[in-house]
Amino acid sequence: MAPLVDRVNGPLRQPRLKGSIIFPGRRAGGHGAAVLEKLHMLDFLNRAVTVDTYTLVVVAMLSGWAGVLTLHVLSRTVLALIFVPGFILGALITNYVFELTGFYPTPDRETNIVVACTLGIIFALFVLLLCLRVTAILSGLRVERHQFKRDLRRA
Repeated sequence: MAPLVDRVNGPLRQPRLKGSIIFPGRRAGGHGAAVLEKLHMLDFLNRAVTVDTYTLVVVAMLSGWAGVLTLHVLSRTVLALIFVPGFILGALITNYVFELTGFYPTPDRETNIVVACTLGIIFALFVLLLCLRVTAILSGLRVERHQFKRDLRRA
Protein backbone atom coordinates (compact mmCIF):
# COMPACT_ATOMS: atom_id res chain seq x y z
CA MET A 1 0.00 0.00 0.00
CA ALA A 2 1.34 3.43 -0.93
CA PRO A 3 1.88 6.01 1.82
CA LEU A 4 -1.04 8.27 2.67
CA VAL A 5 0.80 11.34 1.42
CA ASP A 6 1.07 9.90 -2.08
CA ARG A 7 -2.64 9.04 -2.26
CA VAL A 8 -3.79 12.42 -0.94
CA ASN A 9 -1.32 14.62 -2.79
CA GLY A 10 -1.02 12.68 -6.00
CA PRO A 11 -1.41 14.76 -9.15
CA LEU A 12 -4.77 14.77 -10.90
CA ARG A 13 -3.15 12.94 -13.79
CA GLN A 14 0.16 11.18 -13.99
CA PRO A 15 2.99 13.06 -15.69
CA ARG A 16 3.66 11.81 -19.16
CA LEU A 17 7.38 12.32 -18.87
CA LYS A 18 9.77 10.20 -16.93
CA GLY A 19 13.30 11.50 -16.75
CA SER A 20 15.39 14.28 -15.39
CA ILE A 21 14.98 17.91 -16.29
CA ILE A 22 17.78 19.06 -18.56
CA PHE A 23 18.59 22.73 -18.43
CA PRO A 24 19.81 24.67 -21.47
CA GLY A 25 23.55 24.77 -21.85
CA ARG A 26 24.12 21.32 -20.35
CA ARG A 27 25.25 18.56 -22.65
CA ALA A 28 23.41 15.40 -21.84
CA GLY A 29 23.20 13.25 -24.89
CA GLY A 30 23.05 15.73 -27.75
CA HIS A 31 19.86 15.65 -29.84
CA GLY A 32 17.94 13.45 -27.39
CA ALA A 33 18.37 16.08 -24.68
CA ALA A 34 16.82 18.75 -26.89
CA VAL A 35 13.83 16.53 -27.60
CA LEU A 36 13.40 15.86 -23.86
CA GLU A 37 13.56 19.61 -23.15
CA LYS A 38 10.82 20.23 -25.73
CA LEU A 39 8.69 17.50 -24.20
CA HIS A 40 9.06 19.02 -20.74
CA MET A 41 8.04 22.42 -22.11
CA LEU A 42 5.03 20.92 -23.87
CA ASP A 43 4.08 19.07 -20.68
CA PHE A 44 4.33 22.34 -18.70
CA LEU A 45 2.20 24.21 -21.25
CA ASN A 46 -0.37 21.41 -21.26
CA ARG A 47 -0.60 21.45 -17.46
CA ALA A 48 -0.69 25.26 -17.33
CA VAL A 49 -3.63 25.36 -19.75
CA THR A 50 -5.54 22.48 -18.17
CA VAL A 51 -5.19 23.28 -14.45
CA ASP A 52 -8.17 22.64 -12.23
CA THR A 53 -10.57 25.38 -11.13
CA TYR A 54 -9.27 25.52 -7.56
CA THR A 55 -5.71 26.22 -8.75
CA LEU A 56 -6.96 28.93 -11.11
CA VAL A 57 -8.91 30.62 -8.33
CA VAL A 58 -5.93 30.49 -5.95
CA VAL A 59 -3.56 31.86 -8.61
CA ALA A 60 -5.99 34.63 -9.56
CA MET A 61 -6.68 35.68 -5.97
CA LEU A 62 -3.05 35.62 -4.84
CA SER A 63 -1.79 37.37 -7.98
CA GLY A 64 -4.53 39.99 -7.76
CA TRP A 65 -3.74 40.80 -4.14
CA ALA A 66 -0.02 40.82 -4.90
CA GLY A 67 -0.72 43.29 -7.73
CA VAL A 68 -2.74 45.53 -5.40
CA LEU A 69 0.04 45.47 -2.79
CA THR A 70 2.61 46.22 -5.50
CA LEU A 71 0.49 49.15 -6.66
CA HIS A 72 0.39 50.61 -3.16
CA VAL A 73 4.09 50.03 -2.46
CA LEU A 74 5.48 51.25 -5.79
CA SER A 75 2.76 53.84 -6.54
CA ARG A 76 3.05 53.03 -10.23
CA THR A 77 0.03 51.58 -12.00
CA VAL A 78 1.97 50.45 -15.07
CA LEU A 79 4.52 48.54 -12.98
CA ALA A 80 1.73 46.80 -11.07
CA LEU A 81 0.09 45.82 -14.37
CA ILE A 82 3.42 44.49 -15.65
CA PHE A 83 4.10 42.57 -12.43
CA VAL A 84 0.75 40.70 -12.30
CA PRO A 85 1.47 38.42 -15.32
CA GLY A 86 4.87 37.71 -13.76
CA PHE A 87 3.13 36.72 -10.52
CA ILE A 88 0.76 34.43 -12.41
CA LEU A 89 3.61 32.79 -14.31
CA GLY A 90 5.63 32.34 -11.12
CA ALA A 91 2.69 30.70 -9.35
CA LEU A 92 1.98 28.32 -12.24
CA ILE A 93 5.64 27.37 -12.68
CA THR A 94 6.12 26.67 -8.98
CA ASN A 95 2.92 24.63 -8.86
CA TYR A 96 4.18 22.60 -11.84
CA VAL A 97 7.62 22.10 -10.26
CA PHE A 98 6.02 20.91 -7.00
CA GLU A 99 3.99 18.33 -8.95
CA LEU A 100 6.93 17.28 -11.13
CA THR A 101 9.31 16.77 -8.21
CA GLY A 102 6.69 15.28 -5.91
CA PHE A 103 7.37 17.85 -3.17
CA TYR A 104 4.34 18.08 -0.91
CA PRO A 105 4.90 20.06 2.32
CA THR A 106 1.54 19.06 3.86
CA PRO A 107 -0.77 16.06 3.48
CA ASP A 108 -3.60 18.30 2.18
CA ARG A 109 -3.69 18.87 -1.60
CA GLU A 110 -5.42 22.27 -1.40
CA THR A 111 -2.92 23.57 1.16
CA ASN A 112 -0.06 22.42 -1.06
CA ILE A 113 -1.48 24.40 -3.97
CA VAL A 114 -1.68 27.55 -1.83
CA VAL A 115 1.87 27.03 -0.52
CA ALA A 116 3.26 26.42 -4.02
CA CYS A 117 1.51 29.44 -5.51
CA THR A 118 2.57 31.70 -2.64
CA LEU A 119 6.21 30.65 -2.92
CA GLY A 120 6.02 31.13 -6.70
CA ILE A 121 4.66 34.66 -6.33
CA ILE A 122 7.36 35.54 -3.79
CA PHE A 123 10.07 34.17 -6.09
CA ALA A 124 8.57 36.02 -9.07
CA LEU A 125 8.53 39.24 -7.03
CA PHE A 126 12.23 38.89 -6.28
CA VAL A 127 13.03 38.20 -9.94
CA LEU A 128 10.91 41.12 -11.15
CA LEU A 129 12.42 43.53 -8.61
CA LEU A 130 15.90 42.36 -9.57
CA CYS A 131 15.13 42.99 -13.25
CA LEU A 132 13.72 46.41 -12.34
CA ARG A 133 16.89 47.28 -10.42
CA VAL A 134 19.19 46.10 -13.23
CA THR A 135 17.30 48.14 -15.84
CA ALA A 136 17.42 51.20 -13.56
CA ILE A 137 21.20 50.84 -13.16
CA LEU A 138 21.73 50.34 -16.90
CA SER A 139 19.55 53.30 -17.82
CA GLY A 140 21.39 55.45 -15.26
CA LEU A 141 24.73 54.50 -16.78
CA ARG A 142 23.44 55.26 -20.26
CA VAL A 143 22.16 58.67 -19.19
CA GLU A 144 25.49 59.49 -17.53
CA ARG A 145 27.40 58.47 -20.65
CA HIS A 146 25.26 60.65 -22.94
CA GLN A 147 25.29 63.54 -20.50
CA PHE A 148 29.10 63.44 -20.38
CA LYS A 149 29.31 63.54 -24.19
CA ARG A 150 26.92 66.49 -24.28
CA ASP A 151 29.06 68.35 -21.74
CA LEU A 152 32.17 67.74 -23.87
CA ARG A 153 30.47 69.18 -26.95
CA ARG A 154 29.63 72.40 -25.10
CA ALA A 155 33.22 72.96 -23.97
